[in-house]
Order: sequence, then structure tokens, then C-alpha cells
Amino acid sequence: MAPYSYLSLSDRDILTSDSDRLIKKQEARAAVYDVRIENPSAGNPEIDCDIGNSLITPLNPDCGFIPRTITINPGDQIRWINNDADRSHDPSSDPHPTHEAYPILNMVLIPSGGSVVSSPLMSTGVWGCHSHTDSNFRCIITVSSPGGSGGGATVIDKTKPVITEVKIIPAETTATISWKTDEPASTQIEVGSNGTYDYIVPNPLDPRALYFHEIILDDLVPDKKYHFRVKSIDASNNLGVSEDIVFKTLPLISAAETKIINIMNGMKENGQTQEQLIKSLQSQLLELLKQLVGLLNQLKLIQQK
Repeated sequence: MAPYSYLSLSDRDILTSDSDRLIKKQEARAAVYDVRIENPSAGNPEIDCDIGNSLITPLNPDCGFIPRTITINPGDQIRWINNDADRSHDPSSDPHPTHEAYPILNMVLIPSGGSVVSSPLMSTGVWGCHSHTDSNFRCIITVSSPGGSGGGATVIDKTKPVITEVKIIPAETTATISWKTDEPASTQIEVGSNGTYDYIVPNPLDPRALYFHEIILDDLVPDKKYHFRVKSIDASNNLGVSEDIVFKTLPLISAAETKIINIMNGMKENGQTQEQLIKSLQSQLLELLKQLVGLLNQLKLIQQK
């Protein structure tokens, strides 16, 4: 799959008008809160890290997400730090395993000793989270508007991302699909071939907040019609969906056709020049003619008997 473009998340575009779609910068000074993933039982079987189903009073308070509950303001971010020496973790939104309550919480897999910072969390509410690797590792994030004086009014974003410039470049067994959004948002495609959407790519969705999105579909059938729609979710959990688009993969072409196309385009194949390619094709055609003459002679002998 082609690499994604990473964008700065220090400023976030907030759409405040459906009529004129004016974009304003949110100037709130967001904070980044650290949440550690701990597993002291790693390499030490005497320590019990079975948290079970209890979130507030786990069997071992030194295991799992620390802190387990955290309250932040809209626009703040979470830095997930994986201190588990045994395995990678991918913090995810509840419920397990669909992670659909607040998809912007769905993080990439964090290797042992690594960390990742979430997109700004804009939607107020109480959001359950867990590690998809070990759903017993659980947490709660409360996003609430700051109270009292001294701060400006909280900007509530209720406008879904605007999806534009959806492009499709089909090949024989692959297709490259790209699009743009007018604000940072997640990346996902629903694809089908028989009127329904048979599968989702990627699944779970890529939660990184991007303006430009690109996904390569593979394992497609040559010369077949498919349809798809793209989906992007912003940091306020607003979902933008494109219209359904139909495309057809290219038919398979033979090796001989490929060589001819390469000659016509003046391309090189395996380091050969155009002149060398022409000579190679002439030699192969001559060999085929010799074989054909031989087969014709054998046919005449059979007919004479």
C-alpha cells in the first residue's frame, strides 16, 4: 500500500457554516495527556496481571492503562505509551471488537517501548476504551467542556468532512483510490461487486487525521466491475461519505502484447533497448514460423498415408 501523508495536528480546521463553508482555525491551546500501558507480569510469572472485567478496582492496580480514567477538554490529545515489554498494543474505542463508538480513538499498533499521540478529541462525552490486543486492559476518557470563566466558548463541530476529488486508477488486479477532505479526517473504503459492500479497507479504519487519502485495493479479478464509496471521520466524530462509484479492472494482456506496448511507448524491458526488443521479437517470430512449417509438413505426411 502506498504511504500516507502525515499532517501537523497543532491546528484543526473547524467548519462553522453549512451555507458558505467558511473555515476557521481553532485557537484553543490543547494539552497532551500521557496514558501508560503497563504489564509488570512481563517476564515475571509471579505477578498476576489479570485485570478481569473490573475497570475501577482491577485485581492488580499496576496493570493495564495508567491512569485508567482521565478527564480532558475538547481539543486535547492523548499520548499512549506502551511500557509492556511482552507485546504491542493498539488502544481502541469501545465496543470490542468493532471499535465504532468513537473511531478517532482507534490507534495504530504501538510496539513495546513506543508511543503515539492521538488526534485532538473534540466530541464531548464519556468514551470507553481498551487495548484491542488485550481487551481486559480497559480505560475511560471523559471529554468535557471547561467550566468557569477565563476561557473562550467551546467550538462544537457538527459539520461532516467534505469529500472531493475522488480518483480511481484501475489495473488488472489492483486499483488505487484517492480523495481529499477539507479537514483532517480518517481513511476508509467500502468495496463490493454485487450491489452490496463486501468488505472494508482498512478494517479497522485508519484513524490518522489527513487531508489527502490514498488506498490500494489488491487481489481484484481482472476485467470485472466493482463499486465503492469512501468514508472519512473527523475528530468530532462527524462522518463524511462519498457517492457510490463504479469502476472496472483492466483485462489481462499476454506477454507478447506487453512487449509490443513497451516498444510502442519506447520503453525498456529488462535493460533492453527498443532496437534489441524488436530483434528479439523478430527472432521469436522466425522460430514460431519454423515450428509452423514443421507442423504443416507433418500434416501433409499424415494426409498422404
